[in-house]
Amino acid sequence: MNQALGSLSCQDLVQRSLAAKDERTAKYASFTAGLTYMTLGMLGPLMGIWARLIIPSIEDPDLVIPTLALDLLPAPFFALLSVGILALIMSSADSALLIPPSIIANNLVPMIYPKVSEGKKLLITRILVVVAAFISLAIALWAATIYFLTQIAWYLILFVQAVPFIFGLYWKKANRTGAIASVVTNIVLWIPFIYYLYQQTEDIWLAIYAPGPFVIPIGAVVFIVASPLTQKKDPPKPLLDIDGQPVKR
Repeated sequence: MNQALGSLSCQDLVQRSLAAKDERTAKYASFTAGLTYMTLGMLGPLMGIWARLIIPSIEDPDLVIPTLALDLLPAPFFALLSVGILALIMSSADSALLIPPSIIANNLVPMIYPKVSEGKKLLITRILVVVAAFISLAIALWAATIYFLTQIAWYLILFVQAVPFIFGLYWKKANRTGAIASVVTNIVLWIPFIYYLYQQTEDIWLAIYAPGPFVIPIGAVVFIVASPLTQKKDPPKPLLDIDGQPVKR
């Protein structure tokens, strides 16, 4: 759930949808991509199951694919697989690395300095790309597993962006105050839940996952309550198309 709902609002997916030639293409491409993702996504779990049967001595889940490849593939195919995996990592990493700097430069900085020029935005983005790269490298070296980092990232996106994104698209009364209230509620509740559950179970995976089904509905309720109460102070902004015209919802 966390990956499926969290990825709805990811910048790279939104950019691909907006780059489609028309609404129909974006719609059906999204459906096709979702079905393809579910189909190809089954390969990972199936390979994990096969690896346990073929090589029972595998203990580290991060080594399943490399171990299978070393044992089963000829050298040329192993080299091709290694290059493909590196290309996949770099393809995802460069997109993800651009997201935080571009959001900060284009969305947050203008809120503080409304008259910031495009040139300064570009400079800020370039500087933050380097900063984000070093921070990401430090986190990757510190963390125990890639899977742990991935799930933390998707959960953060889910708690921070998913509810405001969905309500913002489909609910005419959704406003900024409701979105902020929802995000703050989700984070404020999630962190104590993680601490409490970890103290009780000493299972970090359970501590991270378990609060989701409880926290997210509470955040959604806060959004629904806060938005109508702040309509006069913070009126909703209409969705606009590429020509600046309101979009019918």
